[in-house]
Amino acid sequence: MREYFPTIYRNRSLADKLGKDIAQNTLSHAYIIEGPPGSGKKTFATQIAAALLCQNRYNEKRPLPCMVCERCRKATEGTSPDLIRIRREDNRATIGVDAIRYIRQDLYLSSNESDNKIYIIEEAHLMTPQAQNAFLKALEEPPFFVLFLLLSESGENLLDTVKSRAPTLYTERLRPDEIADYLLTHHKQAKKLKTTSPAAFDAVLTAAGGTIGNALNLLLSTRSKPAFTARTQADEILNKFFSRGSRSDFFVSFLSIVQKRKELSEVLSLIYLGLRDILVIKKFEDAELCFFTDRELLIEKTIQITTAVALRLSDATADAISALAKSANINTLMLNYANRCYKILTGRKA
Repeated sequence: MREYFPTIYRNRSLADKLGKDIAQNTLSHAYIIEGPPGSGKKTFATQIAAALLCQNRYNEKRPLPCMVCERCRKATEGTSPDLIRIRREDNRATIGVDAIRYIRQDLYLSSNESDNKIYIIEEAHLMTPQAQNAFLKALEEPPFFVLFLLLSESGENLLDTVKSRAPTLYTERLRPDEIADYLLTHHKQAKKLKTTSPAAFDAVLTAAGGTIGNALNLLLSTRSKPAFTARTQADEILNKFFSRGSRSDFFVSFLSIVQKRKELSEVLSLIYLGLRDILVIKKFEDAELCFFTDRELLIEKTIQITTAVALRLSDATADAISALAKSANINTLMLNYANRCYKILTGRKA
């Protein structure tokens, strides 16, 4: 039996179905690949493109994609002229109409090296409504040799007219033991960390939130930061939510968080996961945790914070993450975030 997508970890039923569709030319002209950050959306899309471009596509004795031919190599290295990636510009918070105009201008040009042409739209959920409406024409009547792959963290931001024209494929969240198996099989750093600091290794698995991408980022951070800087800072803020302390002490904790945008995004994301744990543990004491590792201690701590307050803090954190992605000034952002959280905790109108 032919092997499909041999380098894809889990998602096997989906991988096998797509592999057969590609081999038999029954693939749809467009798909939405939906899943949380770090869940492998880009990897999956790249592998689908490689399979379509693969020189051994119809050789049933080879895996699909074969990963050894020149076209597979170019697809995975990002040098294939028949694989076009549409990304949000670094200084923009959304994907606008200009990116869609490029697609429409390029769409009917023949492929270069193969019979297919693939467009991967990263962060498709950030397309403006105007961009999505402009994209509809291309999505409705693309050339027969074109495939669109829209990568999205949430389908809620995609128009119904877009979703109705592209089936949604969901990447699955993995259990901590599955992530551990992958890390220990593929990364020497994971074996070293598990041996030298089992608690830190367990923290990686818990904080990964069910995705290998997050686990790898956390694992790599332990090379230079064995104390887990982002996690430590997130822990400090979450403890402030429980204990609060004086106003000045509360604000100092927020304003002393790392000032680099990428690292701050990681800290805020971990705080958000911690608040998620607080909310689910209040309803189900045996719920799977994403941030905290000591269940009993968390249950004790949650007595100090109501569900309503935890929900408002979660909303405030989500808004801070969104503002950071839109290039807000970091000092102003953290001051506003601290002020909003303090008002929520003290019962004032935030």
